[in-house]
Amino acid sequence: MQGRPILSLWSAVVILSLFCLPSLSQDFSVPTIWRKPTSEYTRSELNDIAQGIIDSVAVTIDSTTGLHPDLAYPQNANMMVGIATHDALVAGSKNQGTVTGSLQAVATLNHLFWQTHQWSLAVQAAYRAYGRSDSLNLAMSIWDALSVYQITPENAASGTHPQKNTTFSQMCNGASTAGGVFRFPDNRANVLEETSVNGVSVCLSARLYEVTHDSKYAAAAELAAQFIMSQLYNGSIIQDTINLSNCSYNTGIGSYNTGFFIEGLSVYANVTQNSTWTTNLNKVLFTAINYPPLTRYDGVMIEDAKSSTTPTTFSNDFACGLKGTYIRGLFEMWTRSTDAKIKNFLQSYLFVQLNALLDLARLPGTNQFSSSWPGTYPLNLDACSQFAALDVFNAAIGLTPASNDTISSPPPETSLASSGSGKSTNVGLIVGVTIAAIVVLVALVCGFLWWRRRGRRPTELLSRSSLSLISETGNLTSTYAIEPFVAQSPTITSSPTPRDPHSEKMRPPPTQPNSHGQSDTSPQMPGGGPAPRSRAEKGTRLHQDPVSLTTAISNRDQPSSHSRAVGQSQGGNDVADPSQIPQLIHTLNQALARLPPALVDGENPPEYMTM
Repeated sequence: MQGRPILSLWSAVVILSLFCLPSLSQDFSVPTIWRKPTSEYTRSELNDIAQGIIDSVAVTIDSTTGLHPDLAYPQNANMMVGIATHDALVAGSKNQGTVTGSLQAVATLNHLFWQTHQWSLAVQAAYRAYGRSDSLNLAMSIWDALSVYQITPENAASGTHPQKNTTFSQMCNGASTAGGVFRFPDNRANVLEETSVNGVSVCLSARLYEVTHDSKYAAAAELAAQFIMSQLYNGSIIQDTINLSNCSYNTGIGSYNTGFFIEGLSVYANVTQNSTWTTNLNKVLFTAINYPPLTRYDGVMIEDAKSSTTPTTFSNDFACGLKGTYIRGLFEMWTRSTDAKIKNFLQSYLFVQLNALLDLARLPGTNQFSSSWPGTYPLNLDACSQFAALDVFNAAIGLTPASNDTISSPPPETSLASSGSGKSTNVGLIVGVTIAAIVVLVALVCGFLWWRRRGRRPTELLSRSSLSLISETGNLTSTYAIEPFVAQSPTITSSPTPRDPHSEKMRPPPTQPNSHGQSDTSPQMPGGGPAPRSRAEKGTRLHQDPVSLTTAISNRDQPSSHSRAVGQSQGGNDVADPSQIPQLIHTLNQALARLPPALVDGENPPEYMTM
């Protein structure tokens, strides 16, 4: 019987350790451990390197097809986005012939770019850079061709689509499948949904709405964004694919999925001035940058990293060719945000990539770069690596003021993880150290309480420490939970007045919810495909947040009404009646029994993703 109260008190440690998590969520301080988060390069120096990258590859583009022979179809589109974006940033037209010539050739030969939606972004980039009306008209034509494959709320309600000859799930993860855009239009039996398609849909629709003010583009962007948040965001990054026939996932990761979405949502949240989307955008940014498979402890991206022992020649691979999409999305968010701390965080992260490229991934004496930014330079010129690097230099040009041709960056902010020796660590370590410290402290208190149970006043500390977390009814004194974002039908009935992205920036969100998530390897279906997750396994853990530390501390410092009543019965000495202990322990265990199963079973806290 002596052990039972100790187990109950120890269970309270779990509750108390969870209280600390919200206070550490979404800290956009720049970790001091990040490698070189400032730039000493002038705008003209950066421009020279960027143009050198373009020149090194543009000469090998086939003028007949408009494509580079060493790049896949979507990678060619990404290359044109990078070239046009460079001209837009420097207010020039040096590369206009390369871009427009490629777009015209590809459009002619591939019937509005065949199945590759990324070309719509290339056309949009050309319009922003050169202001040609034919580029805008072509972008709208591509949107018309893609939009017929988007799932409307009516399609989702019936589980059917006019472009498909099979049914699909009306709901996955407890949310409607409305808003998704089918990946393979030529395969009427295929109901796969890829983020690369849906992210592009958000981006293209938002940019067209910004230019034309036509509410149909806003409605499409809203639906696609809702689909991504409810079906493809796992609490850490944007996943690659969901199969709507059974709600199963392809758990492969790629930064480009998150990059497309961040770029598109940055535009849409800015144009509509929607604070809810701004909050979601900040959430995705924070969890993506702190996702270990994409970013190293020192802030350097490790996607597509190769061994540093021997220089290698990099082959054409998908991650390499679209890696710059992630950088482009972060730069778009920096351009439109008005939150000074987030802007400094983004600027620092982008400069970390710039310095890694120049210091670690550059063939000495050349403008030739590797896609392995932590190190290993290439032996031969590699087109996809070159254009992944171009997006970094484009961002650096945009971050560097043209007025003085140099940038004066503020010193990186010290994160909450800074120690007395001046070292810092990442957010995951911050949470781990804090929880460990609390667990040790409370364990000592529990041991002391157990020892005091054998003394003269066995119940006084019990009533003051453990039961202050619980009300008289056995409920936790405070809970803080953020409802998951649930897809809804758009309510746009007229065209809202769009805002100029350069004169009116995105409002900072009113709150910054906890963004920790948890990912794991999905079970395999026969044939190698991933098995679907249940709502209990996936959705619950992705969207729950722990309780408030502030309220728990304030309640802990005051005796509960029950404790005061017991104290009064003892002549005002605030001494607990030993006969009340069994009832109090029963009350505590009732509260613990109401916790989610993930906590009781010893799993990781909700929304904290592990590989």
